Amino acid sequence: MLLRFCHAAIALLLSALLSSCSSAGAGLFTPRKIYDVRDLTVLADVRVPKAVIVGTDSRIAAAIAATVPRPEAPPVVLSVRIGSYRPDISPLNRRSEAMVTVTAASVIDGSSVATATFPVTSGTENPDFEAEALAEAVAARIRSLFALSMPSARQ
Repeated sequence: MLLRFCHAAIALLLSALLSSCSSAGAGLFTPRKIYDVRDLTVLADVRVPKAVIVGTDSRIAAAIAATVPRPEAPPVVLSVRIGSYRPDISPLNRRSEAMVTVTAASVIDGSSVATATFPVTSGTENPDFEAEALAEAVAARIRSLFALSMPSARQ
């Protein structure tokens, strides 16, 4: 009898604990704002290799083309600025770092509706692919931020 009472008390305590956790975290996270990305422009400092600029532009453009348009979302164009580029930051492998600023501007009135600034670090063992690895890292982060689809490998 005492064992059943202990099991029931533990079950009740666990259910109360779980229900309090779910209600306490309800206001912590707001849903991410979704935008209908129409086009982009990639800008960079003089020190950034052309392969990073072109690779980032082509990867994000392919992601925009692969994403199904969202008519209910506000239409925007992206301005991607790659700055403070640092190649070979690690002596053991080929790691590059850049600070990226993405601004989403409204197609309707041109106002800035969202801005994000973040560092991107990429690494590769082959020095020939250092710029491509950084371009893919930047594009992957932007695809994630703006809920863009991954283009198929056939494109």
